[in-house]
Amino acid sequence: WTDEYFEKGERKKIQYSVKEEADASISIEGKSDYDSKSDPAPSQAALGQLNLRIMNSMDQAFRWSYKSGYPTLQRKRVYSLLEPGKESANLETEQKFELTAGNAGTSPFSEADLKAYVHVIDLSAFKNRDPLKMSGAGSGSGQAQSLDSILGDARQAYSPKGKEDARDRALMTLSEAVRTNSQALGRIRDDVLSLQAGDRMRSVMIGAIGARGDAEGQAALESLYRSGSLNDEEKQKVLTHYAINGEPLTQTTKSLLKEVYVSAPGTDLSNTAMLAVGSSIRHDGDPDSVGFVKRAYRQADGFFGSSADGPDQRELLLNAMGNSRSNVFDSEVKSELGSSSAEVRAAAMDALRFPRDNESRTALEAAISKEQDLRSRAIGFQALGYQPFDERTKGLLSQCVNGELWANVRLECYRILVTHVSDPWTQSLLSSRLGSETESQLKELIQQALDTAKE
Repeated sequence: WTDEYFEKGERKKIQYSVKEEADASISIEGKSDYDSKSDPAPSQAALGQLNLRIMNSMDQAFRWSYKSGYPTLQRKRVYSLLEPGKESANLETEQKFELTAGNAGTSPFSEADLKAYVHVIDLSAFKNRDPLKMSGAGSGSGQAQSLDSILGDARQAYSPKGKEDARDRALMTLSEAVRTNSQALGRIRDDVLSLQAGDRMRSVMIGAIGARGDAEGQAALESLYRSGSLNDEEKQKVLTHYAINGEPLTQTTKSLLKEVYVSAPGTDLSNTAMLAVGSSIRHDGDPDSVGFVKRAYRQADGFFGSSADGPDQRELLLNAMGNSRSNVFDSEVKSELGSSSAEVRAAAMDALRFPRDNESRTALEAAISKEQDLRSRAIGFQALGYQPFDERTKGLLSQCVNGELWANVRLECYRILVTHVSDPWTQSLLSSRLGSETESQLKELIQQALDTAKE
């Protein structure tokens, strides 16, 4: 079944699937349609640049015992932030769920059941499931689904008449097969090379390999990239998976990325390779990668080599620095907050979205308050949305929705607020704005958020 939630002010969907397990329980897995990259901003799209900003995908996995039936709703819809394969303090392996009855007469639970069914569910137990050893989804046969069958389902789903939800399920199943089975990984890699260039299934298979993330998966992607068989679009897909990878990149992978960046300057492939290098730093803080980005920045800034690279290249490099989620580029980022280029200032504010130290927050807030360019100001508030939702952030958002002249900027502030619509303070602020907001699109967004809060 499908549920909905708000993310950045937009309705998103999360698709749940149910499987019967061998231990008299059912497992329920949810996959969000919100992936780990954002659309390119208009100016970047015009330059042919991707804006790969690292975000968290939202996945769920949990079980209910047959003894208690199953719930119709989750009263506390909390989504685990899982980055595939990553083990760190940022990975939530446990989550607390509360259940509620929904419509009268439809729930198998009594009120006593609901009160008792509040507990912590260990999500880490679901990380190593192999779909090739599980029953076919919905078949009821209990027979293992072969890789040939999974591939057949995927090809049918990605045919011209295939439906979007079927494509999502097919890619999810194929990715899980590749992630948990090395033989499947090798088979899929070889199949990519056996298909004709431009066959859509090549891209689907590359995506499934990319979802694996570990050293073996990275090596498979590299072998495809270096095979000479991929077109530029397929190469771009490989590099994009490196950029959003949930595990540390191997030295071999990093070497490929640096090679691509240097050998094809100014191209989409080169730009995405640099973004991937920046993203890799968030996992391991590799000094060599930090130095590589810093040297590229100095060259683009004209200290070494030509300054012809100019603002466009500095914008790209600031995006890479922001993807590192660290303070190792503090001096470079903060120096660009005063750039004469609005695009560079925007990229510098965006690069401050993850650091939460007082100095970085102060720098971001000051930059937003001084910014006069509409797009750059909006991006500044987008960056603010990643900061703690505390009194400091609330004050700036209240000022924005009550006093900001530009509707596009107010929109970004509302998008942050509706992701915190369960907060009574947010509900009060949005309620006060419902009658005074003049833009119909923004009023609709406020109303949707308040309606969601009542559910």
